Amino acid sequence: MLIVFFVGCAFALPSHAQKVIVKPPEKKTEVPKPPVKVDVGKKEPKKDPPKGTKKEPSVKPRPTEVHTVDWAVNQLRKNMVRMEGGTFTMGIVADGDDENMADNAPAHQVTLSPFFIGKYEVTEEEWKLIMGEDPSDDASGKYTSSSCPVDNVSWEDCQKFIEKLKALTGLPYRLPTEAEWEYAAKGGNEEWPFAGSADITECGWYSSNSGNVKHPVGKKRPNGFGLYDMTGNVREWCGDYYDEKFYSESPSENPVGPVEGAKRVIRGGGFNSRDENSCQVTYRASNSPEGKNKNLGLRLAYSE
Repeated sequence: MLIVFFVGCAFALPSHAQKVIVKPPEKKTEVPKPPVKVDVGKKEPKKDPPKGTKKEPSVKPRPTEVHTVDWAVNQLRKNMVRMEGGTFTMGIVADGDDENMADNAPAHQVTLSPFFIGKYEVTEEEWKLIMGEDPSDDASGKYTSSSCPVDNVSWEDCQKFIEKLKALTGLPYRLPTEAEWEYAAKGGNEEWPFAGSADITECGWYSSNSGNVKHPVGKKRPNGFGLYDMTGNVREWCGDYYDEKFYSESPSENPVGPVEGAKRVIRGGGFNSRDENSCQVTYRASNSPEGKNKNLGLRLAYSE
């Protein structure tokens, strides 16, 4: 008889009972998973930004605008402003204490016929397109902007520019006479010392506010005729010969200056003018026709 023991008890089995065979549990065979296919040529989809987040716009660089000779010619033509002409007081009342203002006297009445004058000074870009190069002095602020006035041009250089412009347009361009320049600069106001204001900082660039460089044309306040920078940016050539005593003998109608002389008239203030008085609309200056500097440019005119 087979004696079988269990925990806590025991009992006998009949001798003829079969032996009990205990089999160990069968191990489960793991079926391998198929490999995950990875598409290396496929980019992951872009995730949308969180709500409330603004997408940055893609800004394409603006192509540089290339201007032509025709563009320059059209710019100069459309910026000519018609002056009605009329009678005004030219010069100042003599002041014996100020020798620097002696050639601005005596004050006298002048009558002008209608004429056209540039709203702006001729710019670097306009000069370069017509003449093929920009003569401006590196120390004047050249390269700051092509819309700065051209400088470092002599009276003789201006005549060459004008002749070329006349050939391109058929218009009788010239430099303004000294009387035309002063009439235009006053803008119909006989009281203000500057072209567009009693305050020079509102209408002109000079040493105290320019940083000692020229600036793009038309950024200051215009005068009553809509003309810019006649108080200060660069000084401007006029067509007349210079004579310090000319005002004492000047004709009263359409004066054009002396018939001869060694120098030509310069008017207006410039970016490096140190004295406000030298920027006044009545101030006179001069230079030899071949003279040039970084503070000297031009404005165009023509007769009706």
